[in-house]
Amino acid sequence: MKSHETTNLATSSRRLAGAIEIGSHDVLSWQSPGAAMLRVTGGAAWVTRAGEPTDHVLCTGEAMAVSRGDLLVMEPLRTDTPAYLEWRLAEPVPAAGGTVSGWLDGLRDRGAAFAARARRAASRANLAQGSAMAGESSASWGIV
Repeated sequence: MKSHETTNLATSSRRLAGAIEIGSHDVLSWQSPGAAMLRVTGGAAWVTRAGEPTDHVLCTGEAMAVSRGDLLVMEPLRTDTPAYLEWRLAEPVPAAGGTVSGWLDGLRDRGAAFAARARRAASRANLAQGSAMAGESSASWGIV
């Protein structure tokens, strides 16, 4: 996968289980075709579930349950370390059909990925602003 690429795993998720590697600068989207467990096996992952106001941070060994139809956008928590995850469906799900459905899913995936990136950028901007303000405060007291 190339840097900042969004990948849809819907076609590969018809299996009962699978492994996912997300490169250090990649974003990946996945819509669960059935009830499943998503577990981090290495690194840490930032997971956004469409429709939820907060994101999830999962570290090695941690897991979260997902329901059928949940759209997840995932990326490594750290930009210098990939995230490794595995997922396991509770039961097999028949293949979905229809090109219009697939096209709409692709649009939904891109929108969710964009929203996740925007939230992450806003979070980092707030952290940077707080650090800059702390530096200005220290400088005004002659500490720096």
